[in-house]
Amino acid sequence: MDKTITVRGVGKVSVKPDTAALTLVLSSIDERYDAAMILAEKQLDELRGSFGNAGFEKGEIKTVDFRVTTEKKNVPDMKGNYTSVFLGYRCVHTLRLTFDLDPVKLGNAISAATSCAASPEISIAFTVRDKYEVSSEILARAAKSAHDKASVLAEASGVKLGDLIRIDYDFAGLNMQSPTRFLACNADSGVSARSMDIEPDDINVSDSVSFTWAIEPARSERIVARKPEVSTAPTPAAPVSAPKASAAPIPETPSASGTSAE
Repeated sequence: MDKTITVRGVGKVSVKPDTAALTLVLSSIDERYDAAMILAEKQLDELRGSFGNAGFEKGEIKTVDFRVTTEKKNVPDMKGNYTSVFLGYRCVHTLRLTFDLDPVKLGNAISAATSCAASPEISIAFTVRDKYEVSSEILARAAKSAHDKASVLAEASGVKLGDLIRIDYDFAGLNMQSPTRFLACNADSGVSARSMDIEPDDINVSDSVSFTWAIEPARSERIVARKPEVSTAPTPAAPVSAPKASAAPIPETPSASGTSAE
């Protein structure tokens, strides 16, 4: 079975908010459905007119949610028993206005909302426009974090990292909103923010990813003794001595014989 190592890397970033998201909630009720819808439409016109006077375009205000529900109330009778009484049709219209974070523009938006006759409920969140760029940076840092941890663990264990085998990432969505919030109930609160200079807190976001690598034995460096070099040059032949000449045989000399005279 192949040996592996699994490490979870964590990426963190801190960014300054560059976008304001203003949420507006309009609510109306009437016993008659058509009357409730007419009232809801009137509130929307009043809201758009107020923001139009503050320099915002009609199309910038987007509907996030619109719902109509029946509203009832439990009323006790003389015997203490409760009876459900119909109050009317409740229209709840949730809208959002998103714009680049600018103190003047933010002040104008808040003043337009709080001075509107429709009395919307107001909340403001501070976020970033390019969420993809932030998310990509977080994942890149998580990958580097995991690789650095795995390298340290492998080296300390006397092994080395092999091929990357698996990546596990559970995308759950990132909360890219500043902890700074602005809340105002409605126009009756008397909030005016024309001179307000809000500096929202930084957005701190983190995410994690798991990586699995194969691990291999580390190569041991061995010192190999060098063999002595062998010369490949030919060995010079030993000089050959000339054969010695043999002495010629000396001829024998005949011995002298005496002659006797008679």
